[in-house]
Amino acid sequence: MLISNAYADTAASSGFSLGSLSSLWPIALMFILVYFLMIRPQRKKQKEQQDMISGLGTGDEILTSGGIIGKVIRVEEAFVVLEISVGNTMIVQKNAIVSMLPKGSIDAMLNGDPGNPLESGKAEEESPAPQETGKQEDAGKSGQSA
Repeated sequence: MLISNAYADTAASSGFSLGSLSSLWPIALMFILVYFLMIRPQRKKQKEQQDMISGLGTGDEILTSGGIIGKVIRVEEAFVVLEISVGNTMIVQKNAIVSMLPKGSIDAMLNGDPGNPLESGKAEEESPAPQETGKQEDAGKSGQSA
């Protein structure tokens, strides 16, 4: 016969052994790593976000998750009223607030602060005008030969 008979091992079926405990160490180590690398930092970030939202006050400058920047006019229980431009207000949920901006950053963006990458007028001035000279030259050459 080519295949030998297999018999059950009586020692392994006797219950708990030290070998079964040692096979759980890699799994326990994985849970510990996941906790310290993923769960704990996420909880810390959530706590910081909650502290920032609970500390909101009138006059704070904020950034929303939709990319809207505004100044807080009024803080309510679940909502915040923002002034996004002079005379224009918007109501947003508190959980849509991503970060608080330093005081005066809106004015710096509007006035074209050179250290600010979001300046409005300067970026348009520095970008070169689109070159359509090739099309104009071709039109001029066809006009000359006709």
